Amino acid sequence: MIAAVNREGRRMMRRLIVSITGLFLAVVPVVATADPLRPPDGTYHYELRIAGTVSGQSTVIVHGGADDFTVDDDSRYTALNVTGHAIAHYANATLALLSYSADAVLPSGPQHADVTVAPGRMTITVGSQHVDVAADPTAPLQILGDNFAGTTIMVPAIIEASHATRFTYAATAGAIAVPATVQADTIPARPVGILSRDRWLVVAVGNIHEVFWYDPTTFVVDDVEITEQQIEFRRVEPAGH
Repeated sequence: MIAAVNREGRRMMRRLIVSITGLFLAVVPVVATADPLRPPDGTYHYELRIAGTVSGQSTVIVHGGADDFTVDDDSRYTALNVTGHAIAHYANATLALLSYSADAVLPSGPQHADVTVAPGRMTITVGSQHVDVAADPTAPLQILGDNFAGTTIMVPAIIEASHATRFTYAATAGAIAVPATVQADTIPARPVGILSRDRWLVVAVGNIHEVFWYDPTTFVVDDVEITEQQIEFRRVEPAGH
C-alpha cells in the first residue's frame, strides 16, 4: 500500500513538473535576431579626390526593403572621363550581395555589366562575355569591387557582419579575383576633418592599402583612402546644406 502511494505520488510530481515546464515554455518570448548594421536609408554624397584635387562626384542612395536593400550609385568622374550608374542589391540578414548591374561610359565607349552570385563565385557578364570569378580558397567571403563609391562604402559593414579577416574582391575591371587582408594591428594617421569618433579599417590588397573611416554606430563611411595611389573618396555635404 505504501509503495502504491509512493508510485502515485511520483506520477503526480512528474505531471506537475511537465505542466510547469510547459507553462514556462509557453510564456518565454521569442527574441528576433537583429540584422547587422549598415548605412541607414538616405542619400550620401562623395567627392573623388586624386592627389588632393577634386576629380569627380558620386551620389549614393541607400533604400531598404523587407528582406533586402539597394545601393544606387550615380558617379561622374570628370578627370577620368568616366560616368556610371550602378545598382547593387544586398540581403538584410547577412549583407551578402544578391545582384548587381551597371551602365558606364568609359573612354573606350559605353559598357553594361551584370553580376550574378552563387556560392563561392560571382559571374560577371559584359556583353556576350561571361566570366566566373571564384573566391580565393583562403578568403571565401567575396565582395564586389567596381571602383565606384556605392560598393566601396559597404566594405566596413560587410566585414563587421562576417567577422572576416580575409576576403576576395571580385573586380569588375578585368573580371579577376583579388585576395585582400584586414590589417587589424595597423593604426593609420587620421585625415584632417575626420571626427575622433570614427573607427578605421585597413585592408591590404597586394601592395595597396585601403583605409576606411566610418561612424561605428551607423557604419556611414566618411572617408576612404587608397594611400599608395593618392586616391580618396570623401563624404561631403551638398551645396546649400
